[in-house]
Amino acid sequence: MIELENGFKVELIGDYAGLATLEQNELKIINKKIDKIVERLNIVKTDADGNRLAGAEFTLKKLGATTDAAVAVGKYTSSTDEAIRIENLTEGEYELTETKAPEGYDVNNEPYKIKVVKVEGGFKAELAGDYAGKAKISNNELTVINKKKSVTPPVPVTPPTPVIPPTPENPTPVVPVTPSEPNTPNPTPDIPSYPINDTPNPNDPNSPDEFEVIGNDGTPQGKVVKTTKPNGEKEYIFEKDKTPLDGFKARKVARLFLRQVEHLQFGTMLQEWDL
Repeated sequence: MIELENGFKVELIGDYAGLATLEQNELKIINKKIDKIVERLNIVKTDADGNRLAGAEFTLKKLGATTDAAVAVGKYTSSTDEAIRIENLTEGEYELTETKAPEGYDVNNEPYKIKVVKVEGGFKAELAGDYAGKAKISNNELTVINKKKSVTPPVPVTPPTPVIPPTPENPTPVVPVTPSEPNTPNPTPDIPSYPINDTPNPNDPNSPDEFEVIGNDGTPQGKVVKTTKPNGEKEYIFEKDKTPLDGFKARKVARLFLRQVEHLQFGTMLQEWDL
């Protein structure tokens, strides 16, 4: 404020462009009108980049207490020039369904639930659900997003099998036959297997050089190979740890004998205790 001879002069201190003006001691405060849509619902169809798409078709119905009580509101088609405008919606729940996608885009089969509440001057619409990446709503404008269809690469065409041209010696054309792959022999042929209680005698000239030993319970015990002892006799030893097969069998029998003895001793104790 600046004092003058016949009064005072008021000036704004600062930059308030668009917000306030002061002329001849008259201060004007400027309020901007908020562009808020309350009298209609706008629907816009876009791609993932936000570009508007034309040709999408929708149906809108108002839901009731039961499925049969739903009331159709209308059918609509999107364009790139302007949004779909739906007016005079009353309070309640609605369902928007996309029935046709724009050319080259996948249709969104999931219905969109919309909740409409009454406000001053009209209504407010909100999405009732999580539609991230598919739809969003702001200021009564619903944007429905479509993804492009995935392109399947064409299947390569198999060229026709060439035909040998006819010759005087071979007047009938012959279609060459693609040779089949030869059977490759198994580099590790199967070896015989024997139960542990019925293994062959290594000194038998017809006995195998190697075989798999199978336990009494059917489980593999290991592979044995034929070797020559210092005295010239043959014996089978386990390939993995060089344990003689006869010694392995003897330990098996000893363990079985001990278990039987323990069982008999335990039974005798029970009889003595009169149990």
